[in-house]
Amino acid sequence: MSAKRKEYWSVAVHKFTIKDNKVSEEPVESKPKKRFLVKKAEAPITVNQPVKKPNFLRRIVEYFVGAWRELRQVRWPNRRQTWELTFAVILFSLLLGGTIFGLDAIFTWLFTKLII
Repeated sequence: MSAKRKEYWSVAVHKFTIKDNKVSEEPVESKPKKRFLVKKAEAPITVNQPVKKPNFLRRIVEYFVGAWRELRQVRWPNRRQTWELTFAVILFSLLLGGTIFGLDAIFTWLFTKLII
């Protein structure tokens, strides 16, 4: 099985200099370099090799440890940000509700005039 390669090419570079309010450009002599990132192949799993999974209690403990670690990385808002976001949500909800109510009233009036 061959490993997949990602190719990256460097870009030709130009040197700009400013002298006496004049800009001069000269290319820098360098050839683009080709770089490869090679992903290592995983070791094949044989059929006779048993797959061990951790016991039930250990998996539960690992879940809560990971959840606690994620909660510690959260950037919690302060009181002012919380109130600002709360008012923004309330304002947006009122505007959206008013828009839906207005469209409903317009379409109701329109359909009653067209049908009746």
